[in-house]
Amino acid sequence: MFVSESPTEAASYAMHFLKLASIFFAFGAASAQTLTGQYSCTPAGEYTLCQNLWGESAGTGSQTSTLNSASGNTVSWSTTWNWSNGPNNVKSYANVQSTTALGVQLAHIGSAPTTWSWSYASQSSGIRADVSYDIWFGAASSGEPASTASSYEIMIWLSGLGGIQPVGSQIASGLQIAGYSWNLWSGPNTNWEVYSFVSANGNINDFNVDLNDFFIYLTEHEGVSSSQYVQAIQTGTEPFEGSAELVTSSYSVAINQGTPSTSITSTGSTTSTGSTGGSTGCTAPQYAQCGGIGFTGCTTCASGTTCKVSNSYYSQCL
Repeated sequence: MFVSESPTEAASYAMHFLKLASIFFAFGAASAQTLTGQYSCTPAGEYTLCQNLWGESAGTGSQTSTLNSASGNTVSWSTTWNWSNGPNNVKSYANVQSTTALGVQLAHIGSAPTTWSWSYASQSSGIRADVSYDIWFGAASSGEPASTASSYEIMIWLSGLGGIQPVGSQIASGLQIAGYSWNLWSGPNTNWEVYSFVSANGNINDFNVDLNDFFIYLTEHEGVSSSQYVQAIQTGTEPFEGSAELVTSSYSVAINQGTPSTSITSTGSTTSTGSTGGSTGCTAPQYAQCGGIGFTGCTTCASGTTCKVSNSYYSQCL
Protein backbone atom coordinates (compact mmCIF):
# COMPACT_ATOMS: atom_id res chain seq x y z
CA MET A 1 0.00 0.00 0.00
CA PHE A 2 1.38 3.38 -0.97
CA VAL A 3 1.45 5.95 1.80
CA SER A 4 2.22 9.54 0.91
CA GLU A 5 4.84 11.43 2.91
CA SER A 6 4.31 14.83 4.40
CA PRO A 7 6.65 17.65 3.26
CA THR A 8 8.31 17.55 6.69
CA GLU A 9 9.04 13.79 6.49
CA ALA A 10 10.38 14.11 2.94
CA ALA A 11 12.74 16.89 3.98
CA SER A 12 13.93 14.82 6.94
CA TYR A 13 14.71 11.81 4.74
CA ALA A 14 16.49 14.01 2.21
CA MET A 15 18.66 15.54 4.93
CA HIS A 16 19.51 12.06 6.25
CA PHE A 17 20.54 10.93 2.75
CA LEU A 18 22.77 13.98 2.31
CA LYS A 19 24.52 13.26 5.62
CA LEU A 20 25.22 9.65 4.60
CA ALA A 21 26.49 10.81 1.22
CA SER A 22 28.81 13.36 2.81
CA ILE A 23 30.25 10.68 5.12
CA PHE A 24 30.79 8.34 2.15
CA PHE A 25 32.59 10.96 0.09
CA ALA A 26 34.67 12.07 3.07
CA PHE A 27 35.98 8.52 3.50
CA GLY A 28 36.71 8.33 -0.21
CA ALA A 29 38.71 11.55 -0.12
CA ALA A 30 40.70 10.38 2.89
CA SER A 31 41.83 7.24 1.08
CA ALA A 32 42.77 8.96 -2.19
CA GLN A 33 44.37 12.29 -1.39
CA THR A 34 46.74 13.95 -3.87
CA LEU A 35 49.58 16.24 -2.78
CA THR A 36 50.77 19.02 -5.10
CA GLY A 37 52.84 21.40 -2.95
CA GLN A 38 56.64 21.33 -2.77
CA TYR A 39 56.68 20.11 0.83
CA SER A 40 53.08 18.92 1.26
CA CYS A 41 52.52 16.00 3.66
CA THR A 42 49.54 14.00 4.88
CA PRO A 43 48.99 11.35 7.58
CA ALA A 44 48.76 7.80 6.20
CA GLY A 45 47.96 5.33 8.97
CA GLU A 46 51.25 4.60 10.75
CA TYR A 47 53.10 6.70 8.16
CA THR A 48 53.37 10.20 6.79
CA LEU A 49 53.36 10.71 3.01
CA CYS A 50 55.41 13.69 1.84
CA GLN A 51 56.22 15.21 -1.56
CA ASN A 52 59.63 16.64 -0.56
CA LEU A 53 60.51 18.29 -3.89
CA TRP A 54 63.70 19.60 -2.32
CA GLY A 55 65.71 19.75 -5.57
CA GLU A 56 63.06 21.07 -7.98
CA SER A 57 65.04 24.28 -8.61
CA ALA A 58 67.76 22.17 -10.29
CA GLY A 59 65.45 21.40 -13.22
CA THR A 60 62.11 22.02 -14.85
CA GLY A 61 58.98 20.00 -14.25
CA SER A 62 56.37 18.91 -11.76
CA GLN A 63 55.35 16.08 -9.47
CA THR A 64 52.30 14.96 -7.51
CA SER A 65 51.92 12.20 -4.92
CA THR A 66 48.72 10.35 -4.05
CA LEU A 67 47.74 8.39 -0.96
CA ASN A 68 45.67 5.48 -2.27
CA SER A 69 44.93 3.71 1.00
CA ALA A 70 46.29 3.24 4.52
CA SER A 71 45.33 0.68 7.12
CA GLY A 72 47.41 0.21 10.25
CA ASN A 73 50.92 -0.81 9.27
CA THR A 74 50.24 -1.08 5.53
CA VAL A 75 50.09 1.78 3.04
CA SER A 76 49.56 2.14 -0.72
CA TRP A 77 50.54 5.26 -2.62
CA SER A 78 51.84 6.56 -5.94
CA THR A 79 53.81 9.46 -7.33
CA THR A 80 53.82 10.90 -10.85
CA TRP A 81 56.71 13.03 -12.04
CA ASN A 82 58.03 14.78 -15.15
CA TRP A 83 61.47 16.40 -14.86
CA SER A 84 63.92 17.78 -17.41
CA ASN A 85 67.27 19.61 -17.27
CA GLY A 86 69.90 18.98 -14.60
CA PRO A 87 70.21 15.26 -15.42
CA ASN A 88 72.73 14.70 -12.62
CA ASN A 89 70.65 16.39 -9.92
CA VAL A 90 68.00 14.77 -7.72
CA LYS A 91 64.73 16.69 -8.00
CA SER A 92 62.78 15.18 -5.11
CA TYR A 93 62.30 12.35 -2.67
CA ALA A 94 58.57 11.66 -2.49
CA ASN A 95 58.31 9.15 0.34
CA VAL A 96 56.43 7.60 3.22
CA GLN A 97 58.03 7.74 6.66
CA SER A 98 57.07 5.41 9.49
CA THR A 99 55.81 7.08 12.65
CA THR A 100 56.32 3.92 14.74
CA ALA A 101 59.50 2.18 13.48
CA LEU A 102 62.01 4.49 15.15
CA GLY A 103 63.76 5.38 18.41
CA VAL A 104 65.42 2.00 19.02
CA GLN A 105 69.16 1.40 19.44
CA LEU A 106 70.72 -0.99 16.93
CA ALA A 107 71.91 -3.21 19.81
CA HIS A 108 68.30 -3.72 20.93
CA ILE A 109 66.73 -4.56 17.56
CA GLY A 110 65.63 -8.19 17.30
CA SER A 111 64.16 -7.78 13.82
CA ALA A 112 62.96 -5.08 11.44
CA PRO A 113 60.59 -6.79 8.98
CA THR A 114 59.58 -4.92 5.85
CA THR A 115 57.66 -5.62 2.66
CA TRP A 116 57.52 -3.40 -0.41
CA SER A 117 55.70 -4.20 -3.66
CA TRP A 118 56.11 -1.52 -6.32
CA SER A 119 56.09 -1.04 -10.09
CA TYR A 120 56.26 1.62 -12.78
CA ALA A 121 52.75 2.07 -14.19
CA SER A 122 54.39 4.17 -16.91
CA GLN A 123 57.87 5.47 -17.66
CA SER A 124 59.57 7.42 -20.42
CA SER A 125 62.54 6.05 -22.32
CA GLY A 126 65.85 6.53 -20.54
CA ILE A 127 64.59 7.75 -17.18
CA ARG A 128 67.16 8.42 -14.47
CA ALA A 129 65.78 7.54 -11.04
CA ASP A 130 66.21 5.29 -8.03
CA VAL A 131 63.65 3.51 -5.85
CA SER A 132 65.04 3.33 -2.36
CA TYR A 133 64.88 3.09 1.39
CA ASP A 134 66.42 6.06 3.20
CA ILE A 135 67.19 5.13 6.81
CA TRP A 136 68.70 7.54 9.34
CA PHE A 137 70.86 6.71 12.37
CA GLY A 138 71.90 9.12 15.11
CA ALA A 139 73.42 9.26 18.58
CA ALA A 140 70.11 10.49 20.06
CA SER A 141 66.87 8.51 20.13
CA SER A 142 65.11 11.11 17.97
CA GLY A 143 66.14 13.47 15.20
CA GLU A 144 64.89 14.77 11.88
CA PRO A 145 66.29 13.12 8.72
CA ALA A 146 69.19 14.99 7.10
CA SER A 147 69.79 17.19 10.13
CA THR A 148 72.54 17.98 12.61
CA ALA A 149 71.24 15.00 14.62
CA SER A 150 72.11 12.59 11.78
CA SER A 151 75.21 10.39 12.00
CA TYR A 152 74.52 7.95 9.17
CA GLU A 153 72.25 7.72 6.14
CA ILE A 154 71.60 4.15 5.00
CA MET A 155 70.12 3.77 1.52
CA ILE A 156 68.91 0.52 0.00
CA TRP A 157 68.42 0.88 -3.75
CA LEU A 158 65.88 -1.58 -5.14
CA SER A 159 66.26 0.13 -8.51
CA GLY A 160 68.68 2.53 -10.12
CA LEU A 161 68.00 3.42 -13.77
CA GLY A 162 69.86 5.58 -16.26
CA GLY A 163 73.40 5.10 -14.97
CA ILE A 164 72.94 7.10 -11.75
CA GLN A 165 75.26 6.49 -8.79
CA PRO A 166 74.98 6.94 -5.01
CA VAL A 167 77.07 9.32 -2.90
CA GLY A 168 80.77 8.47 -2.65
CA SER A 169 82.46 5.47 -4.25
CA GLN A 170 81.93 1.74 -4.37
CA ILE A 171 83.75 -0.06 -1.55
CA ALA A 172 82.41 -3.61 -1.91
CA SER A 173 80.62 -5.75 -4.48
CA GLY A 174 78.56 -8.93 -4.49
CA LEU A 175 77.61 -8.76 -0.81
CA GLN A 176 75.04 -11.43 0.03
CA ILE A 177 72.59 -9.88 2.48
CA ALA A 178 68.92 -10.75 3.11
CA GLY A 179 68.87 -13.14 0.17
CA TYR A 180 70.04 -10.61 -2.45
CA SER A 181 73.33 -9.46 -3.95
CA TRP A 182 74.45 -5.87 -3.32
CA ASN A 183 77.19 -3.43 -4.25
CA LEU A 184 78.06 -1.14 -1.35
CA TRP A 185 78.90 2.55 -1.79
CA SER A 186 80.11 4.96 0.87
CA GLY A 187 80.93 8.65 1.19
CA PRO A 188 80.30 11.79 3.26
CA ASN A 189 77.37 14.16 2.91
CA THR A 190 77.25 17.28 5.09
CA ASN A 191 77.71 16.04 8.68
CA TRP A 192 76.78 12.38 8.15
CA GLU A 193 78.22 9.33 6.41
CA VAL A 194 76.23 7.63 3.66
CA TYR A 195 76.15 3.87 3.02
CA SER A 196 74.20 2.77 -0.06
CA PHE A 197 73.39 -0.87 -0.79
CA VAL A 198 72.65 -1.04 -4.53
CA SER A 199 70.98 -4.10 -6.05
CA ALA A 200 73.58 -5.93 -8.13
CA ASN A 201 70.94 -7.72 -10.21
CA GLY A 202 68.53 -5.06 -11.40
CA ASN A 203 65.10 -4.11 -10.08
CA ILE A 204 63.68 -5.80 -6.97
CA ASN A 205 59.93 -5.19 -7.26
CA ASP A 206 58.73 -7.45 -4.45
CA PHE A 207 60.93 -6.99 -1.41
CA ASN A 208 60.31 -8.96 1.80
CA VAL A 209 63.29 -8.93 4.18
CA ASP A 210 64.57 -8.14 7.66
CA LEU A 211 66.27 -4.73 7.56
CA ASN A 212 68.23 -5.76 10.63
CA ASP A 213 70.41 -7.89 8.34
CA PHE A 214 71.73 -4.65 6.83
CA PHE A 215 72.11 -3.02 10.24
CA ILE A 216 74.12 -5.98 11.58
CA TYR A 217 76.36 -5.94 8.52
CA LEU A 218 77.18 -2.27 9.14
CA THR A 219 78.00 -2.79 12.82
CA GLU A 220 80.11 -5.89 12.13
CA HIS A 221 81.94 -4.76 8.99
CA GLU A 222 81.83 -0.97 8.72
CA GLY A 223 82.37 0.21 12.27
CA VAL A 224 78.89 1.63 12.86
CA SER A 225 78.32 1.66 16.62
CA SER A 226 75.47 -0.50 17.90
CA SER A 227 74.66 2.38 20.28
CA GLN A 228 73.28 4.36 17.32
CA TYR A 229 69.52 4.81 17.18
CA VAL A 230 67.23 4.35 14.19
CA GLN A 231 65.81 7.87 13.91
CA ALA A 232 63.74 7.44 10.75
CA ILE A 233 62.85 4.92 8.03
CA GLN A 234 61.67 6.39 4.73
CA THR A 235 60.89 4.75 1.38
CA GLY A 236 60.38 6.49 -1.93
CA THR A 237 61.99 7.53 -5.18
CA GLU A 238 64.64 10.02 -6.28
CA PRO A 239 63.99 11.13 -9.89
CA PHE A 240 66.75 12.87 -11.83
CA GLU A 241 65.27 13.14 -15.33
CA GLY A 242 62.37 11.82 -17.41
CA SER A 243 58.78 11.05 -16.56
CA ALA A 244 57.12 8.16 -14.76
CA GLU A 245 54.34 7.00 -12.48
CA LEU A 246 55.63 4.87 -9.61
CA VAL A 247 53.00 2.83 -7.79
CA THR A 248 53.50 1.24 -4.38
CA SER A 249 50.74 -1.34 -4.13
CA SER A 250 51.73 -2.35 -0.60
CA TYR A 251 54.38 -1.30 1.92
CA SER A 252 55.03 -2.01 5.59
CA VAL A 253 57.87 -1.79 8.09
CA ALA A 254 58.27 -2.42 11.81
CA ILE A 255 60.97 -2.66 14.47
CA ASN A 256 60.79 -5.45 17.05
CA GLN A 257 63.04 -5.14 20.06
CA GLY A 258 65.07 -8.13 21.19
CA THR A 259 68.29 -9.97 20.36
CA PRO A 260 69.05 -10.82 16.72
CA SER A 261 69.32 -14.55 16.11
CA THR A 262 72.32 -14.50 13.77
CA SER A 263 75.24 -12.38 12.63
CA ILE A 264 75.87 -11.47 9.00
CA THR A 265 78.79 -13.03 7.17
CA SER A 266 80.03 -11.11 4.12
CA THR A 267 80.71 -13.22 1.03
CA GLY A 268 81.40 -10.33 -1.34
CA SER A 269 84.64 -8.52 -2.15
CA THR A 270 85.89 -5.16 -0.95
CA THR A 271 87.44 -2.55 -3.22
CA SER A 272 90.70 -0.90 -2.21
CA THR A 273 90.97 2.76 -3.21
CA GLY A 274 94.60 3.32 -2.30
CA SER A 275 96.65 4.28 0.76
CA THR A 276 95.43 6.26 3.74
CA GLY A 277 97.52 9.21 2.49
CA GLY A 278 96.45 12.78 3.08
CA SER A 279 98.05 16.20 3.26
CA THR A 280 99.37 17.73 6.48
CA GLY A 281 99.99 21.18 5.05
CA CYS A 282 96.40 22.42 5.39
CA THR A 283 93.50 22.48 7.84
CA ALA A 284 90.14 20.76 7.40
CA PRO A 285 87.06 22.59 8.78
CA GLN A 286 84.55 21.05 11.19
CA TYR A 287 82.57 18.11 9.70
CA ALA A 288 85.02 17.77 6.78
CA GLN A 289 86.74 14.48 5.94
CA CYS A 290 90.22 14.19 7.40
CA GLY A 291 91.35 10.64 6.63
CA GLY A 292 90.57 7.20 5.23
CA ILE A 293 91.80 4.84 2.54
CA GLY A 294 92.38 6.80 -0.66
CA PHE A 295 91.90 10.19 1.00
CA THR A 296 94.35 12.87 -0.19
CA GLY A 297 92.99 15.99 1.51
CA CYS A 298 93.81 17.78 4.74
CA THR A 299 94.42 15.56 7.76
CA THR A 300 94.77 18.34 10.34
CA CYS A 301 91.46 19.49 11.83
CA ALA A 302 90.46 23.04 12.71
CA SER A 303 91.00 24.21 16.30
CA GLY A 304 88.46 22.72 18.69
CA THR A 305 87.86 19.60 16.58
CA THR A 306 89.63 16.26 16.26
CA CYS A 307 89.88 13.73 13.45
CA LYS A 308 87.66 10.82 14.47
CA VAL A 309 87.63 7.52 12.59
CA SER A 310 84.24 6.28 11.38
CA ASN A 311 85.63 3.35 9.42
CA SER A 312 88.69 2.46 7.35
CA TYR A 313 87.47 4.63 4.49
CA TYR A 314 86.33 7.72 6.34
CA SER A 315 87.41 9.95 9.23
CA GLN A 316 85.77 13.26 10.07
CA CYS A 317 86.65 16.47 11.95
CA LEU A 318 84.27 16.54 14.93
